[in-house]
Amino acid sequence: MLAHLVGDLTQPLHVGALYLDEKGSASDPDVTHTIDPSTETAGGNLILDNGKPFHSEWDDIPGDLGDTAPPDLVTFAKAVAPDHGRIENWAAAWATDTILVAQEALVGTSYAKTGDNKWSITFVDRAAYDRAADAIKRKQLAKAGAHLAEIMNTIWP
Repeated sequence: MLAHLVGDLTQPLHVGALYLDEKGSASDPDVTHTIDPSTETAGGNLILDNGKPFHSEWDDIPGDLGDTAPPDLVTFAKAVAPDHGRIENWAAAWATDTILVAQEALVGTSYAKTGDNKWSITFVDRAAYDRAADAIKRKQLAKAGAHLAEIMNTIWP
């Protein structure tokens, strides 16, 4: 359960929810002080990419990752700076980092409303987007591993 929750904290569409207006433009409910139920995306689950929820594409790991972490991910994970301060504050710091990454995860995308709470997504350059998404996923997976290790090392020194 802990590994799953730490992993979710680094998944861009889990933490950085996407809100849209009627025209498919990003909308920040903190600024508009409203959420239009007819434009709900359910964290990207109502945005479809060729019939598949966009959110679930971000739940997939890059295809070249198997059961063993490649050396570059291990190196990256070891380079993740340890957290300072109280362990109770770590999740908020990690989520804040993921919100910034979520902005990167949406670069090169646009959305069109196809019905009530239904959206389609298009990409400026799908191949480039997929490469960038895989790079983001790799870094986020490495961060999740580093964070999980840090928790374990802290509670069982």
